[in-house]
Amino acid sequence: MYGYGSNDCGQLGLPGVAQVIGQPQKVTFFTENVQNVACGAKHSVVITIDGKVWSFGSNEHGQLGLNNNPKRDVFLPSHILSLSCPISQVACGDHHTLCVTQKG
Repeated sequence: MYGYGSNDCGQLGLPGVAQVIGQPQKVTFFTENVQNVACGAKHSVVITIDGKVWSFGSNEHGQLGLNNNPKRDVFLPSHILSLSCPISQVACGDHHTLCVTQKG
């Protein structure tokens, strides 16, 4: 997976990298194959092939699903442990995220 553009809230999954990235950079965090990616205004969500969900970027409105980290930017992808079953699809709006389980 590669990312580029605005990284001011960590939404590219590239910690320690400038706020604006003008050319694609590999997001090396993921050792598992990425199945799906969705992006909101300032956050991103990734599903790996095993159905795990990872989120990063702005959590100002709780859109990362990380209850322990409210209203803070997250620069490293964080596994959403509260999703207890495998996820097959994800969609993001400006300030929210929706997930569909593998069962539908």
